[in-house]
Amino acid sequence: MKKSTVVLVLLFAAWLVWSGGYSIPGADHFHGLVLALGLASCVIVLALHARMERQHSDRTSYLRVLGFITYGPWLFWQIVLSNLQIARVVLSPKLPIHPQLVRIRANLRTDFGWTVLANSITLTPGTLTLDVRNGFALIHALTDETAADIRSGTFPDKVAQLEGSPRTEAEGPTA
Repeated sequence: MKKSTVVLVLLFAAWLVWSGGYSIPGADHFHGLVLALGLASCVIVLALHARMERQHSDRTSYLRVLGFITYGPWLFWQIVLSNLQIARVVLSPKLPIHPQLVRIRANLRTDFGWTVLANSITLTPGTLTLDVRNGFALIHALTDETAADIRSGTFPDKVAQLEGSPRTEAEGPTA
């Protein structure tokens, strides 16, 4: 209970600072209502957090959050590189595209890991995750270069590191 009270106070303090709800000029009759709604939203967030903690009691998940500190910048850099690759392809007079499907195996243990993998690949220009099922992901790649990047297994390996799972494998083009 003490932890919940401290978290609620911190959430409400953050809400006050970021919303400016405590200083609406000329709206004195809404002042109490705004504060009450802000407090209510903080209580709802706290209740949702408590529910998630009950369902996912794995304390190592907090440590995995630290992995996103390195994964986020790495993903951002991959998106930048892919943007440059695709811009070069689109601006080329020959338009050197070679669309293909690549099927990769990923040794991910959780739905969260699969979601991170699929969304990371889809966020990267020139690739699109079409299906995730039975330990495999089916990915559309716009060029040979993007297909080679997918086959390298870098994306699944990075996500597997977040989960503590073993290395993954890629397969060739799918007909």
